[in-house]
Amino acid sequence: MSDIVTKKNKMLAKVNFPGSKNGSGIYQNIINLFPKHNIYIEPFLGSGSILKRKLAAGINIGLDINSSFIDKFDSVPGFFFSPGDSLIFLDAAASLINALHDHGSKILIYCDPPYPIETRRSGSKLYKYEFSQDHHKLFLDAVLKLNCYVMISCYENDLYNLALSGWNKLDMHTVTRHSKATERIYFNYLNSLPKHQYDFIGNNFRERAAKKGRVYRNVSKILKMPADEQTLLMDLLSKKILIVS
Repeated sequence: MSDIVTKKNKMLAKVNFPGSKNGSGIYQNIINLFPKHNIYIEPFLGSGSILKRKLAAGINIGLDINSSFIDKFDSVPGFFFSPGDSLIFLDAAASLINALHDHGSKILIYCDPPYPIETRRSGSKLYKYEFSQDHHKLFLDAVLKLNCYVMISCYENDLYNLALSGWNKLDMHTVTRHSKATERIYFNYLNSLPKHQYDFIGNNFRERAAKKGRVYRNVSKILKMPADEQTLLMDLLSKKILIVS
């Protein structure tokens, strides 16, 4: 397992990329919203900053229309990378994705498409392959046909707010190369679902550190308990029994 993790980290070496989610507090908040899943798909892979840091699913798929990004990734077991148009993929694969999800394969699709140019502080193009307004409409039409778990990152805008009005939303403060910005996370599932991982619980660094500190202190106390009391505690927790003294 350690060999695979080492290869994965080497494969997903950091790439300088406008709009990447490498910044502290960005990838943590995104991953913390991921529900438990066994198939993970990123149609706009870019630098792979989220895929690099999240707990791997059984199957992990990364796509990007820019083949130069895909060329930076070496396949390891359970990871599949391919150049391709994400709009075509989402439209063509919708029926299969929905069928798999309906039959028990929990699928999460995280989309980080090029943000609408008019929402950027710079107001300029940043990518070799940009999205026009029509591209954004086609993308939204495609994701609305999916009944698996879907999360989308974007700057807030009327088009996305209207199309995704029934989705949950979370605003996240970030720092770009030009200034501070607020990104909006849209997701079509309840945040109360079991998380895929609990490494990043908390809304910021201080809160994450405080939560981990409390948990570690409680675990330390549990490990000092006699074995039979530890077993009793685990049994009570598994049955969700609350004892009030």
